[in-house]
Order: sequence, then C-alpha cells, then structure tokens
Amino acid sequence: RTSRQAYQARRDALLACLPDGAVSGQQAGLHFVMWLPAGVEEVDFCNRAAEAGLTLQPLGKFCHGVTLPPAVIIGYTALTLAQIRYHCRALAQLW
Repeated sequence: RTSRQAYQARRDALLACLPDGAVSGQQAGLHFVMWLPAGVEEVDFCNRAAEAGLTLQPLGKFCHGVTLPPAVIIGYTALTLAQIRYHCRALAQLW
C-alpha cells in the first residue's frame, strides 16, 4: 500500500505539469506514453531531452510492424518527488 501511494504521488506530480491529452496509459503500470506534437521526431525529442538531463525512450523503438504517431515512454518509479518536480519543467518546455 505504501509503495502504491508513493508511485501514485510521483505519477500525479508528473502528469500535473504536462498538457491535458498528451499522455495515455497513465492508469496502468509504472510508466506511460507521452504523445508528441505533430511533426516532432521521436529521436530528436529524446536527444533534446538528454541534453536537459532526461532519459526517454522513443515508442517507435518498441513497435515492429506498425507505425504509431510519435511518442516517448516515460517511467517515473525510480525518481523522487523532488527529481520529478525539478525535471518536470524541462519536460514541459520540450513538449
């Protein structure tokens, strides 16, 4: 129960800084998908995120035989609330 509450607080803090409708899968698991704006390349977005100190995975790396709109996978369980709040601003600016 304690772990579930901690992960929920981390997830909620991260979601609070992102635009509505930008994510999916946030109710299941320990990560979610953040859909990128039209015309944004996943690899370029991940590279810019890396320059800001964020490590993101492009969704296309995990899709074989299907093409989806550009997106990244965001995991949040290894981060503290303080780290999420700090990096949230950078993520929102990148989006």
